Amino acid sequence: MRIQDREAHTSEGNSDVTSIAKAVYKRAVRALPLKMAIGLRHFRMTGRFPSFSHPKDFNEKIQVSKLYDRNPLMTVCSDKVLVKNYVAGLIGTKHVIPTLWSGVEFTAREARTWPIPFVIKANHASGTNHFVRSQEELDWAEIKTLCKDWLAKSFGRSSYEWAYQNIKRQLLVEPFISCDRTLPLDYKIFVFNGVSHLIQVHTGRENNHETCYFDRTWTKSDITSKYPVFEGALAAPRNLEQMLHFAEILSGDFPFVRCDFYEVEGHLYFGEMTFYPDSGFGPFRPCEWNRKLGDLWG
Repeated sequence: MRIQDREAHTSEGNSDVTSIAKAVYKRAVRALPLKMAIGLRHFRMTGRFPSFSHPKDFNEKIQVSKLYDRNPLMTVCSDKVLVKNYVAGLIGTKHVIPTLWSGVEFTAREARTWPIPFVIKANHASGTNHFVRSQEELDWAEIKTLCKDWLAKSFGRSSYEWAYQNIKRQLLVEPFISCDRTLPLDYKIFVFNGVSHLIQVHTGRENNHETCYFDRTWTKSDITSKYPVFEGALAAPRNLEQMLHFAEILSGDFPFVRCDFYEVEGHLYFGEMTFYPDSGFGPFRPCEWNRKLGDLWG
């Protein structure tokens, strides 16, 4: 065997061993009691074990929520299909992006007459979005393979995000809400005990993803997280007060929830709700913000 062949063979062997080791580790962790499994996952991600009996910082409290909070409404609000009726009943249908279709299996090809542009999503997961902006992007073989992969995966299983575990998995199609076929700014509002305290803004989500933070008066914060910081000037959204108010209405049954909104051509749209931002592993800098947000949680 030539040296380069032997090196390639060794590399492939090491890769196989690593994959097997990861699979064995995952199975072993899943067999642990839930508290131990969540604690071990937190240790792997942050370098320390969380305190379950006396949690203080924001990320610790997310881990405690995974362990103990079993409010069934959390599952409804995490389901991208079911949450729409809940939101419409509280803030009005006009602020909910309509569903063009939902189901497990796509309808017949001739029935897929959804106006372009549109977006295909999985209702039980985060980051499962496929945008169709033109007829040329309608590769149904590729789309069906992608969606089959989405539906096969249990989102949140490895990080024990309880709210997702009982969602009946399906697909949904929505109109692509945008003024120029690019993703709009994403306003993520952290609501603690019914009060909107912090707004995380995501810009350039497709090509140059950056974030920045503001308080409820639109004063920029010094918080940074896992994405690069957006350093430019950013005007307050036209509907800021309504956005904050709607987030507080939607949060009524929860000690903490993050409510996401879009503002497109002056109109406010609900995005989603989440109870486990970054699964409780988000790196807040300066680090004292992790504790400050934990204090707001109570």
